[in-house]
Amino acid sequence: DVKGNIYIADTGNHKIRMISAVTRKITTIAGTGDAGYSDELLATNAQLNNPHGVAVNLKGAVFVADTNNHRIRKVNREGKIFTVAGTGVAGFCPDNQLAIETTLNFPHGVAVDIHGIYIADTHNHMIRWISHQ
Repeated sequence: DVKGNIYIADTGNHKIRMISAVTRKITTIAGTGDAGYSDELLATNAQLNNPHGVAVNLKGAVFVADTNNHRIRKVNREGKIFTVAGTGVAGFCPDNQLAIETTLNFPHGVAVDIHGIYIADTHNHMIRWISHQ
């Protein structure tokens, strides 16, 4: 992130970790350690399922490719987690649908820039893009 912190998708432990650039200590920012799905609560109380990708935008929001949940999740600056893309069902949807209503198929990667969110929709062999607008 802009502060130099490093974020890790701790896949097998179903967590997202952060190494502080200042203290060099590692902390959990999302996930309980149990595979599953829960949303719209504190991210440290939420379940993830084999997250593979993590990215941070310039505002400090953390985006997670929650692979086995077939979703992209967002942890806001207040530490709350939300689904931003994917229904939770593996599948393929054509373009131009609402991100929250589309199906993804084991997304493994996520990246963000000023234009939007980029998703490696791995088993669909596609890169998906979600506009910030």
